[in-house]
Amino acid sequence: MDRAASDQIIEFMNHSMIGQTRIPGLLPEGTRVVHKTGSISGSTNDVGMVYLPGGGHLIVTVLTKDAKAPTAEREHVIAEIARFAYDYFVFNPAGR
Repeated sequence: MDRAASDQIIEFMNHSMIGQTRIPGLLPEGTRVVHKTGSISGSTNDVGMVYLPGGGHLIVTVLTKDAKAPTAEREHVIAEIARFAYDYFVFNPAGR
């Protein structure tokens, strides 16, 4: 894939208004996130790129299948995973 195609995909993901309680849900206010959600038949998914303070970015992909928990709970778990990863890389820069 070339850079222009990558930029187009990122731009498309930048306009996602759905799933704000998923990857971006627990991140600090103002954190830039581009992501694409998906949900069907008990699955609640999100894939995206989180821009880290001071440069760099974090790719987060969470896919669930046959989840029995309510949607809000599944979305909260996705937000927690994103926040844990964010905190790890922000507070442990050697991990980058």
